[in-house]
Amino acid sequence: MDDAALEQVIQGVIKNPDYKMIDPGLIKVIAATELAKGRSNREAIKQTRAKLHQVGKAYQEKGIPVSLLTKQLQQLPRDPFHPDCRQFSLEAMRHHRSTAERLPIVENLYHDVFSRIPTIHRVLDLACGLNPLSIPWMNLPALQQYWAIDIYSDMVGFLQSYFDHMRIPGTATVGNLVDAIPEQHADLVLLLKTIPCLEQVEKNIARQLLDKITAPFILVSYPSKSLGGRAKGMPEFYTSQFHRLCEGNGWIIRQWSYPNELVFLIEK
Repeated sequence: MDDAALEQVIQGVIKNPDYKMIDPGLIKVIAATELAKGRSNREAIKQTRAKLHQVGKAYQEKGIPVSLLTKQLQQLPRDPFHPDCRQFSLEAMRHHRSTAERLPIVENLYHDVFSRIPTIHRVLDLACGLNPLSIPWMNLPALQQYWAIDIYSDMVGFLQSYFDHMRIPGTATVGNLVDAIPEQHADLVLLLKTIPCLEQVEKNIARQLLDKITAPFILVSYPSKSLGGRAKGMPEFYTSQFHRLCEGNGWIIRQWSYPNELVFLIEK
């Protein structure tokens, strides 16, 4: 592949500020794939932006107001369980479509999950969005490390500020699951509404991802409705897809169905 053409496409993509904060590795992978299809630079830029919209921008069309949220954060007590801090988390999570949809069930979801697993010390939250702000609703009294990984550098910076301010032992980093699967040794991995997005970029990545994650527990979820609010048989489709992904592994699977989210807990 022509390296100069690839660089031109990458620069063309990030010229639009909507995509400037996205992990360069992900942009490069998608751009290279589009060029390999024989597309012109102009068409490759267009298609790369379209893919990035599907996997990221569609969930934060107005952007995350990280400067405002960081300023508000600094005025709060250093206790994530304080009522003011909980309220801040709820309001902040509304800025990301994935966590906004989860707000009505966040307490029930994490109660259901954490009541069925042993004490968790290390959490790895992949393609996390603003989900780390849900920590006050998780049962993590013995938390030693919370790793949060996402493709947006500005959002990752805000999450690190949240960890630091609230004195949570957490590390937020930029990364994508197409380039590499993180190797942290966690007790629980969160993969919430992520698989459909990953498959927009690489069709067969889900099985590879689930196989390579070494954690004893993996929490996987799928949307029950489209971003437009239509169900369109999605729960049935994703349930069937998930069980095919896990077929033959001998894993223990628990399942919950909520109004906006289909949730599976894998025990390896």
